[in-house]
Amino acid sequence: MKLFSKTIGAVLAAALLFAGCAAGCAAPGASSGAGMGAGAGTDAGTGTNAGEGGLRSSAAGPWQSAAGALRLVTSDENFFAQSPGTENGWYYVDRGASYNANLRYIDYATAQDIYLSSRPEADHHTAEDDSYIPSVLGMGEVFCVGDSLFLLRTGAPDSGDTFGADALPAIWRMELSGANRTEIYLGGAAEMLTTAVAADERSLYVVVQRMEEENEAPEPSHILVQIDQQTGNTQDLLCLPDNAALVGAWDDLLVFRTIADEAPTDGNGLTYGPPEFRVTYYTYALAAGKWRELCQRPMGERCCEHVWNDVLVLGNNSTRTVTLLRLSDGSVSAEYPFPDAVTAEATDAYFWFDSCRDGRFLFWDYFAGAIHSVDLATGEWSAVTTLIYIDPDKQDSRPVQICAESAEEFLVCRDQVIVTRRYTYADDGTAYEIEAPQPEYALMRKADYWNGVPNYRPVTFVD
Repeated sequence: MKLFSKTIGAVLAAALLFAGCAAGCAAPGASSGAGMGAGAGTDAGTGTNAGEGGLRSSAAGPWQSAAGALRLVTSDENFFAQSPGTENGWYYVDRGASYNANLRYIDYATAQDIYLSSRPEADHHTAEDDSYIPSVLGMGEVFCVGDSLFLLRTGAPDSGDTFGADALPAIWRMELSGANRTEIYLGGAAEMLTTAVAADERSLYVVVQRMEEENEAPEPSHILVQIDQQTGNTQDLLCLPDNAALVGAWDDLLVFRTIADEAPTDGNGLTYGPPEFRVTYYTYALAAGKWRELCQRPMGERCCEHVWNDVLVLGNNSTRTVTLLRLSDGSVSAEYPFPDAVTAEATDAYFWFDSCRDGRFLFWDYFAGAIHSVDLATGEWSAVTTLIYIDPDKQDSRPVQICAESAEEFLVCRDQVIVTRRYTYADDGTAYEIEAPQPEYALMRKADYWNGVPNYRPVTFVD
């Protein structure tokens, strides 16, 4: 399995998704473009706005304590196309140099990394094996919701003429064992899915890009779509602003980030000067169908964002702060200044390997060789300098990174090794071998990670 940066994937996708909503796409219950501006929304459950009247969804409580409550079921993080997994293990898509792939599973009890297959004796790189995926053109993402496992293919519209149905966006549902894989969604040739997905006990929520004819030129629109997990029935909920990205979910709220240019205005509302790019965060209340601006920041600030419980966590290298904003109204819940241990060189760059785990916000300070973390409840900072390895491909230091977790342990990537792997080409089944970096996974107790104790339970890769 090769490491994959979602940041790289996002940049590639942005080249396709650069435009705004098409004229024919409107917020639920509103005319085209209504309800997208600052202050257009109101607090969920009170007042009205242009987005009111959308599809109703059952209310959900905190995902930690309520099964089936709304939550992000894929990762919003920059590295490793990853999902939360389950208490018992973690699933991932293993792809070689072609566009076919396999489903793999890391079992926490046995500490083994295996093909998600009921036939250990089968050739895992052919259709005879139930771990085999004929096509993940675009990108492939696997995630769990309750007792079901889902596989998402983003699709690749530019490759449709060459690869036909293999290039279409699609979602499959199967058992956690990988058995009974069933296609529940198949998109059109002019559509593409994003890899960030939220879910409650009944539905998936995903952003779909659609190319629509406008003045004889294709214009992309970005639609929030609700997909029934059992039937695959779909409902368009909302036309989203430019470059909207789903970054989190909590209770009844989906959280989005957008980037747009705005010309400055004077007291009379007249524009002057060159446009300024700004990043805006929004929430969308599913039950009420309400779109609400949460906050804005200049695009030039070197920030990252994560949703943790009921707050938006903004790490800001430009101001050297971590700010917690309440999702209910955008007010500041807490703000924690960086300690002096965070190097100036690190804050002159963008965040790297940032995440929210176990009630902490953490990031990698390459120049100090340290993983800095702050307790989001207390504001107490700590640093770990002993969980580092050398990337054999880049010949540079990297942090031991958290990939998934159970109640007591983290699944981490503690190293990478150059290995020779056998794969097959998707078009004709011809076997080939490639040399590539492969993560060395391990399990470790959470307390050991935070205290910098490299006490690993190695995961054995079974080919």
